[in-house]
Amino acid sequence: MFQTNSDRSVTETELDRSLGNLLQTMAEQLHSSSAALWLLCTSSNAFRPRLVYLNGDVIPVVPQTISFLEAQWLRGRSIPYDLSFEDHLCDRTPVIYNLEQRSSGANVQYQLMHHLGFETLLSVPLLLNLNTIGSFTICFTQPREFEAQELALVQALAQQAILGIQLLNQVDDVKQAAIYEERNRLAGEIHDTLAQTFTGISVQLSLAQWLIQHHPEAVTPILSRVKELSQLGLIEAHRAVWSLYPTSETYTDFTQKLSQFIEQWTCDTLLETSLRILGTPFVVSSVIGHNLLKIGQEAISNTLKHAHASKLLVIVTYGSETVSLCVRDNGQGFSIGFDNGGFGLIGIARRVELIGGQLSIHSQLKQGTEIRVEVPIQRDEDTKREKAREGVSSIR
Repeated sequence: MFQTNSDRSVTETELDRSLGNLLQTMAEQLHSSSAALWLLCTSSNAFRPRLVYLNGDVIPVVPQTISFLEAQWLRGRSIPYDLSFEDHLCDRTPVIYNLEQRSSGANVQYQLMHHLGFETLLSVPLLLNLNTIGSFTICFTQPREFEAQELALVQALAQQAILGIQLLNQVDDVKQAAIYEERNRLAGEIHDTLAQTFTGISVQLSLAQWLIQHHPEAVTPILSRVKELSQLGLIEAHRAVWSLYPTSETYTDFTQKLSQFIEQWTCDTLLETSLRILGTPFVVSSVIGHNLLKIGQEAISNTLKHAHASKLLVIVTYGSETVSLCVRDNGQGFSIGFDNGGFGLIGIARRVELIGGQLSIHSQLKQGTEIRVEVPIQRDEDTKREKAREGVSSIR
């Protein structure tokens, strides 16, 4: 063996190990000491070597192994980065190449294989949806003929390789979908932290600017609130980036945090605000509490930025099977439609969907806006089990 186990763990992927086993089985069953797997590189439209079987070892073709392969496999020659055995690629069927007859032609790879002492090549294309995506090439040092069962075995192993490659492609698709979903989640979290924080800071600084001209002694408390808002926004931004969902202890009583948010953002402004709690409050899961708080923050932020309202009413209602949040203002309103509501309304809709709630938005020009979210909740034993899973003691 030319590699240590640590080297191999770095250079071999799970797919390489599976394909390597197939390559090794194919070579050993056909009594070959050298074989290779080539895969199509879509960016260059060329077939590049992926794995080499040599004297009992399966070697991935990666930068760490190039010098070894060129010295031991190709005896001092450079690794080719295209596959010139045209027949099996064009015909899409296994082809037996007699190198003694073909090496006198212009094909450099035929000449190279013959120079290395090989007399016969068996090349098997890998077909996916009628497209050639790769090739197994098995080398023999003497003229070779193949029985029907040997060719059947080779094609069966090639089919397994195709299934493995197809699975890898599906995994890549899933990864891309997960990346897209995570990008959207992160965009929403950043919007709900930085954008909202900047709105609060802007409101307070506008107030401070007016106070400097009329009551400069009142500016200091405003600046203290600006500092608190910036620190809170920074903490939330860090949490969003690192995907650290808050614990139940942090957001189960989301109305307290909502009250603090309203106080911090609207204190000393001309906006008349009111928070009403209806029903008997109870703890909710961290996911519901966190998302309801973010929904409320976004709705209030929209009122401060766009509504030009004089009154804001926030109502939290605890029912027997639901908890609801309503944010209502008497501002200028807008035409309903997520295409004109910006990222904020889209983010609200996604959060409502995440927690299995129902969203309703009512707004008319010059008539104000109402955003209402109703979420089903779990109580009693279901809630206790959820708390246990989260590692938080149930609140009785």
